[in-house]
Amino acid sequence: MDKFRVVLLDADHEYVEMLAAYVNSEESLNTELSGWTGTNGLAESLRSHSAHVFAFHVSFADRLPTLPTGCLPVMLTDGGEEASAEGRCVSMHKFQPIRSLIAGLKELYSRQYACPSGAPASKTTTVAIYSTVGGAGKTTVSVLLAKQLARIGKKTLWISLDGIPVAPLPETDVSRPHAFARLLYLLKTDYRALPGKWPGLVCSDLDSGFDYVPLPEETLDLHEMTREDTFRLISSVAEMGLYDYVLLDLDSAHCERSASALQASARIWWLLTESDLCLRKTAKVLRMRQGPMADAIAAKEADIRFILNGGGRDEPPDLDSFGIPVCGRLSHYDTRGGSSRWHAELAEELLGLFFRLEEGGRSWERTRLSTN
Repeated sequence: MDKFRVVLLDADHEYVEMLAAYVNSEESLNTELSGWTGTNGLAESLRSHSAHVFAFHVSFADRLPTLPTGCLPVMLTDGGEEASAEGRCVSMHKFQPIRSLIAGLKELYSRQYACPSGAPASKTTTVAIYSTVGGAGKTTVSVLLAKQLARIGKKTLWISLDGIPVAPLPETDVSRPHAFARLLYLLKTDYRALPGKWPGLVCSDLDSGFDYVPLPEETLDLHEMTREDTFRLISSVAEMGLYDYVLLDLDSAHCERSASALQASARIWWLLTESDLCLRKTAKVLRMRQGPMADAIAAKEADIRFILNGGGRDEPPDLDSFGIPVCGRLSHYDTRGGSSRWHAELAEELLGLFFRLEEGGRSWERTRLSTN
């Protein structure tokens, strides 16, 4: 397999030498890195190396060479300088585990060049359902929304990446033993074979007909799912073009699996409850400046929709004080149970909210976050 080729430009000699030495000696990364601390001769190196990615520190943003066709520019930031090239290319934090950095560069490159030039864009819209706390309604909201979309004729896929999903879960009369384990094996060994194996890996909900990936029989299987595995799953499903919508039920933990899913999704429903714990944890995550979750939030800022799931407190919280711009509300709060009538009412409310947010485009601007 051809190596993934990266040209790195950073004035920090120690950083460049350390990164190049590790990457070029670690065969499992399958990556070749050429390090530069200045721009003299850089353009020729980019051409001769046929680089997939040109990663440069933000301090060089205004003096970049002309890149060869097919080379993706990625700006590296360290939080100490303004991103003067912001808007012209994607960015990542330079200080993170080397394997995470390389995986992130590969992910960005795959997203940009996975489809041949001129190929039609995927019709699939991926929506991630996330919250910083458990019990906010991620599983309930994602399953009921999948049912509603399927009932109006939208081909829908539901995938749970949550280690502890809470009912209601989809039901089926088809057995797919070890389906998640087989899916994970394909993602790690031969993900390009996934389309041919897909019919044997999914089930259909008896009630409404949406497809879903069976939950892992062993919790360890989900923990072994890496950032790259997650991105390969989401991008492969989108490339298949079988679905109008893919709904992801994410883990509340700050793990690379959730961060990768957020970055690969077209929309993010970020569920809030009225508890101070949820609001404070959310505000804290939004203030983060380093790490996989911080990168994902920075990259997907325009696609996040904060939704308050509740309305039961006598004195609603002052959301402005937490710096959280809510763009939607659900009137129901109890997500751990409820009657069939309650589920039907919530499902109708969800579908209406979904299409209001889809039609509304960008729904919020980042506000000044409280430091309290």
